[in-house]
Amino acid sequence: MNVTTRQNCRLCATPFDDPFLHFPRLPVAGVYLRKDELGGEPCAPLSVHCCRSCGLVQLAQEVSQDFYREYRFSGGHSARYRSHVANVAQVVQSLDLPAGSLIVEVGSNDGTLLRCMGGAGYEVIGFEPARTFDDDQPPTQVRVIHDFFSQAALEEHGVEQADVLVARHVLEHVSELDDFVSAIRQALVPGGWVILEVPDAVSLHRGGVVTNFLHEHNVYFTSATLTELMTRHGFSHVRSTWVEAHCGSILAIYRKDHTQATSEVAPQLAERIGPAAWTDFAWRAGTYLKSFGELLQSLRVDGPVVGYGSAQRTTTLIGMADLGEGALDYFVDKNPNHHGLYLPVVHRPIHSPDRLVKEMPRHAVILAQSFEEEIVEENEEYLRRGGTLVSTRDAAFRRIAAA
Repeated sequence: MNVTTRQNCRLCATPFDDPFLHFPRLPVAGVYLRKDELGGEPCAPLSVHCCRSCGLVQLAQEVSQDFYREYRFSGGHSARYRSHVANVAQVVQSLDLPAGSLIVEVGSNDGTLLRCMGGAGYEVIGFEPARTFDDDQPPTQVRVIHDFFSQAALEEHGVEQADVLVARHVLEHVSELDDFVSAIRQALVPGGWVILEVPDAVSLHRGGVVTNFLHEHNVYFTSATLTELMTRHGFSHVRSTWVEAHCGSILAIYRKDHTQATSEVAPQLAERIGPAAWTDFAWRAGTYLKSFGELLQSLRVDGPVVGYGSAQRTTTLIGMADLGEGALDYFVDKNPNHHGLYLPVVHRPIHSPDRLVKEMPRHAVILAQSFEEEIVEENEEYLRRGGTLVSTRDAAFRRIAAA
């Protein structure tokens, strides 16, 4: 895996000004280590810019594509995630497509949405480069292509033009945006639908979620910058709604070569954020990270401290808060792809959440912020026996005990 640096905006090519947020050295989130690999984790600078011309927020750094061959994020083990994906499936079904319509999902991950769509009577093709999900058995009407989505891949694998293309939390990973959207256009029949879900930069700013800035996310869209990209490739904007996924996301619908009479944008997505506001964000982020380090030190007084959640934002928080070995004793996560592996920098193992009740550490710090409610509900026994869950959604670091 290589990390390279670019100097200009991915949307309008304007040269970057100084970053509003910069870390000289962070572990690359999404990399998990075996015990014999400890100390060999990749690290790189992370610089975040807001384009002065178009307003697109983006990193200067980008990871090479081979990073995604061993991609380990999986959401299907979470009830909250499955519920959200079911809602996306309902959006597809609301388009009133005839039975047998072809749906392409880009970045199909563990196949949660593919199964919903295949079970609804559609023909479904998923593009997923990660071999991590090879063992998943898709339904009969579902085909998974283990390759990166591109114009060349569509031709190589003989993919016919689809009626709908879905790309959930994929576009933010893309560096060459115009090439990717051109491939979307090629993949669709005239009048075909595109459903995109991306992290919402407005929500990120409002919530101060600094850990959403990580090496694998090249760009952070607002509704306006996303629509600017899509319309210049001949897509009409239909509707953009706000969804709670990943601390706030945009769920947008576009249509190829179609005159759209109306276009709807949810009110909470309409805000425009300029460079000055992002400078304020950076100041708030620094305060939060300092307070997080102090929190862990204070919790240590009571004994072992466990981190709940080992996804990418956990690694980013570890690096941004400049934590060292021993800051946390171990991590727990429902994702079986992480179990037995170690997180970078702190070099502590990842276990199943059932370890909490077995060992009863005094505090478990919720690092999977998007799933806080689900984590609290699923760990009532740990709380009943005297354990404490600690929220990290803001610098209040609310402590959650048994009711």
